[in-house]
Formats: sequence, C-alpha cells, structure tokens
Amino acid sequence: MNTDISTLLVFMYRYAVVYFKKALKEGPINTLDEFSFLIVLMTYPSLSKTELVQKLIMEKTSGIEVIKRLLKNELIEEFDNPNYSIISVSRMENYSKRTNLLSD
Repeated sequence: MNTDISTLLVFMYRYAVVYFKKALKEGPINTLDEFSFLIVLMTYPSLSKTELVQKLIMEKTSGIEVIKRLLKNELIEEFDNPNYSIISVSRMENYSKRTNLLSD
C-alpha cells in the first residue's frame, strides 16, 4: 500500500511538472522553483535571501541560483536592508505590468 501511494505521488509530481512547463512556455518564468519563489514573495513582499530559501525548504546554494536567475530576468529586485546588514529580495512592483502571470 505504501509503495502504491509513493508511486502515485511521483506520477502526480511528474504530471504537474509537464503541465507547468507547457503553461509557462511563452513566459519569463522557466522552472517550478522560480514560480514558487515568486509566489512566496507575493505573500511576503520582502525577505532576505536566506529567509526566502528556507521558506521553500531548499538547499541554500540551489536557492541562491534561483534568486540569481530571477534577478537576471528582472522578476525580482535586490536592495540593501537598513534594518539588517543583509541583502533582501522583493518582487518587482511593475511585474504585473510586464506579464499577465501572477496578476490579481
């Protein structure tokens, strides 16, 4: 029974990835991780890089790579946070003007 549930979960994940790629084929978001990071930033408008990566339960190096791609594609912004001596990331305010993805 446990193997049946595990198998079904794997299949569901694979189908989700395939359909996700089809849905975002024409957009600026390329991976499920990038999409997830943007969704979290819609909930928390500004987080440190570490906080963002931790919320998504990822390895820090993998998460930083996702953040670098999002910064490069101008989907998020990076700024010095005066309250903490760290770099924070936030979603771009004009993101919804550039694309219909994730718009209200």
